[in-house]
Amino acid sequence: MVGGGFKNQDEVMDALPDFLKPQNLRDCHGLRPEEDGYDDTSLYIPDHRWKEFTATMTQYWKIKQYNLEKIIFFKLGKFYEIFYHDAIICQKLLDLNWMGGAKKLHVGFPEKVLDKYLAMLVNNGFKVAVIEQTETPRQLEERNVERRK
Repeated sequence: MVGGGFKNQDEVMDALPDFLKPQNLRDCHGLRPEEDGYDDTSLYIPDHRWKEFTATMTQYWKIKQYNLEKIIFFKLGKFYEIFYHDAIICQKLLDLNWMGGAKKLHVGFPEKVLDKYLAMLVNNGFKVAVIEQTETPRQLEERNVERRK
């Protein structure tokens, strides 16, 4: 058992969004990994997919699409959340439990262990970007009101 409702590694890979699956992977210019000029730091996300994302995931993908080579620690409240292929790496290396029930590629940890997990990833050759939440509750409320208009 891989955990979090995943029976095996194939199920984990199947849970990736289509645009992250190896057979569909493209950079922000539409190039595939085997093509000359491919930019392994960027990711093409189809236009129709943006409409499907929550506000949080839109923020995440706006950062991730130009930082594909980095593991993104995305702070939400007092926790750092890690999604999709970053979650696959961190679930194994940091021994984190899958979150959000079965079939969701999502792990996380409390802010108090940030330094420990950063060190473990960097010492294993990974680049990490830490995205801090700077929006106040009032700013969040204002943004949500504006978004509904």
